[in-house]
Parts: sequence; structure tokens; C-alpha cells
Amino acid sequence: MTDTILETEFRAIVEQTERFQDDAEAFCSLLADDAILVNAVGRRVVGRGAIRAAMEAALATPLADVRTRHQFIEGRLLAPDVAVVGMAKRVDAPPGAHVGTGSTVESTLVLVRRGDRWKIAVAHNTLVRVAAAEAA
Repeated sequence: MTDTILETEFRAIVEQTERFQDDAEAFCSLLADDAILVNAVGRRVVGRGAIRAAMEAALATPLADVRTRHQFIEGRLLAPDVAVVGMAKRVDAPPGAHVGTGSTVESTLVLVRRGDRWKIAVAHNTLVRVAAAEAA
């Protein structure tokens, strides 16, 4: 497989994580069964079912109104069926949200190939810049 094809596949995963950020079922379809997710404030969730439950709970709060824009940074193979992908997220939040628009998160994804698809095995997010939240 060429580097161009791999980069296209990795960019598609990043695009899907953005597109599905408000759809727990669709987002979890991107995950390996035993996926591990660490969110931007350090909460660790293990397993697709637990990640889905955590995401559904978060989407039932004002967090549902916070959006992130995802930017592919880099991707490379670590082994034939294992890859690492870096991306940056920029937060767009409504007034009154606990984190302000312009906050940034760096994310690292570890992908594993399952059949002909890449699945997210690990997603680790680090809040690197916090912008002041606007008052409601």
C-alpha cells in the first residue's frame, strides 16, 4: 500500500471523528471493541460499550453544544496493521460553556487494521491551550 493511500485512509478517520462527534453510535463504529479513550480532561474510558455510554451521557448535557474542528497532522505505520495518527482539534463553544472557543486539543490515535478497515484502538486527547469561556 502506498503512502498516499494510507494518508487518504488516515485523513478519512480524522474527518469521521469530527463528523460523528454528536452521534455516539456512528462514532463508536470507528472503534475497536476494546478501545481506550482518554478525553481532554483525563477521563479514561475502556471498551466500545463504555465509551458509547459516556458519550451518550455527555451529549445529554450542555457539552452537546460544544463542537470541535479536527485537523490531520500526520500518520504513519508502526507495523503492517498498526498505525499512529496525530490530529489537532479546535474548540467552538457557545457562551456559558466551561471551555472557550479557541481552546485547542492535541490528539493521538492508535489504529489497528481489522479486515479492510482501520479501527481506533486508542484515542488520547491533551488539552494544550484553554481559551477563556464567555459568560452566558
